[in-house]
Amino acid sequence: MGIIVSILISFLTIIIVAVIAFIIWAISARKPQIEALEAMKSNDLVDVQTDRWLVFRPKEKEPKVGFILYPGARVDINAGKWEGYQPPPLPKK
Repeated sequence: MGIIVSILISFLTIIIVAVIAFIIWAISARKPQIEALEAMKSNDLVDVQTDRWLVFRPKEKEPKVGFILYPGARVDINAGKWEGYQPPPLPKK
């Protein structure tokens, strides 16, 4: 009977440690890189709006298409900024 109790306590300890480790891993999002934070600032080429949505709008002309970027899991919302301001080309008709 003593060995069964020891095995049960060991098993429960492993489960508790695994659950705690998973919770710590799940709530720690990756931080944005310096380049991503710099891309959040407006400059001569693009106007950045950070109200409800993050919008990168070219200053030279009105865009005809847009690009939606969804951050991946466990990634801070600011980590998904990039410097590719030009939308993809329209398909040829």
